[in-house]
This record gives sequence, C-alpha cells and structure tokens, in this order.
Amino acid sequence: MAEEESRSQPDPDLRSGYYRADIYINGTLAGSHETNNVRQLDQFDGRRFLDLGVATCRPSDWQAVTNPEQGYRNGLSSPDKSRGAFFVRFQNPRSTDGADQTAMTRRYLALAIQEFSRQFKIPASYNQPYPYQYFIGLSAPRVEWYQIQGGWIVGGAGLTNNNEVLVGLVFGPQVWYDTKTPDGNNQPNDIFESFQLVR
Repeated sequence: MAEEESRSQPDPDLRSGYYRADIYINGTLAGSHETNNVRQLDQFDGRRFLDLGVATCRPSDWQAVTNPEQGYRNGLSSPDKSRGAFFVRFQNPRSTDGADQTAMTRRYLALAIQEFSRQFKIPASYNQPYPYQYFIGLSAPRVEWYQIQGGWIVGGAGLTNNNEVLVGLVFGPQVWYDTKTPDGNNQPNDIFESFQLVR
C-alpha cells in the first residue's frame, strides 16, 4: 500500500469560483491577478503521479490501471475501461544534436500510443494534429488526435527541463467527446487541460 501511495496521491482540483493571486518579491507586492474559474471540475477529484511528475483531474470512480511501471507509465480508467487518462515518461530519449525536437516528441507520442494499445488492448491510429500545439508548458510540444474503435484519443507530448519526454493521453467513446458540459467544453477536454507538472 505504501508503494501505491508513493506513485499516485489524491490532489484537490481547482474548483469553479473567483480566485486572486498575489505575487510578492522580497516581501513587496509585485503583482496581482484576479480571475473567475468557470470550468466545471467540481465533479472531479485530483490525482498526482509523483514518480512521473504529473497530476490530473478525473472522475472520482476512475481506478488505477493494472500493472503500472513506476517511473515509466501509469494511468486511470473508468470501471469499464472505456475512458481514462494515461501517462508515459521517456527518460534519456534518443536525439541527435540539432534535430527537430518537435519531431522527436511526436515520435515518442506515437510510442506512448503503442504502450496505451498494449495496456488497454485497444488499437489506435493517427488521425490529425490538434488545433493548439501546447502541452502543459513543456518545450517542443506535440498534440494529436488518434482514432480508436468508436472513439478518440487526444494525446500530448513535450520535453521537460530534464530532457525527458512526458506524454499524456485522454481516451474515450465518441459520445463522451460530443457531450458538452455547462461551460461549453467536454469532459475529455477538461481532463486533458487539467494535466499539470508536479515535483
């Protein structure tokens, strides 16, 4: 049990509401920003994967995947395994000096899709790039759509400060992607956008 707790821990999500952040430098207020978080995450719980350095929001009934590999891959899925989030961290990725880093992260995103297919026994095929190429603030981001039978995967990859490639995926049925939440978004997109780095 202690090993499981060290790999993934509950983490509170940022709930809908009004927030203000104050930045202090050497005890002096340097800046302030106010915002109203309207994303509908109140039905989600947080989960941190400390060995992978990533956190996500997810529905509270999602369960840890079977046979995670500490420091390499882990995730969560619904009880029927029809939807979930999956993470892979590649340490010391192969690259050549001066190589296109985005091409490298895309290659590792494709490798993570293969890991997903092995884990969940669901084949996936590339569909198209995602409209926005941003992934949790990492460099050389690559975000793409993949098709699975009756549904979709949105997957992102990028380079960490330690020159590792971190990949995060959200998968589920077409109807889940088509169902809008009150904020006009959908649950898979809310989950994908909730991914964040943790130390």
